Amino acid sequence: ASTGETAYVTTEKIAQLEELIDRFDGQLPPLACFIIPGDTPGAAALDLARTTTRRAERNVLRLAKEEAVNTSVAIALNRLSDLCFVLSRAEAELVVR
Repeated sequence: ASTGETAYVTTEKIAQLEELIDRFDGQLPPLACFIIPGDTPGAAALDLARTTTRRAERNVLRLAKEEAVNTSVAIALNRLSDLCFVLSRAEAELVVR
């Protein structure tokens, strides 16, 4: 938001992502083994979203070396990829039950 515009990605939105992660993670059993991505079609889609989000995070970090970026963007992408992981686990858990 270097042009005086209000940033879209804020610490409040990051906190919302963290709340979602905690809510879904709290409903899951503890992670006790390695997860194979793509156990179900929904989990596969979420794994693809997680992979894409991680790539975007790396690109934002690379861009930040060249020019000013909203640091909250990289943090939000990291939290979003974690949310995709937790949702993938939840999706696989629902299908298995």
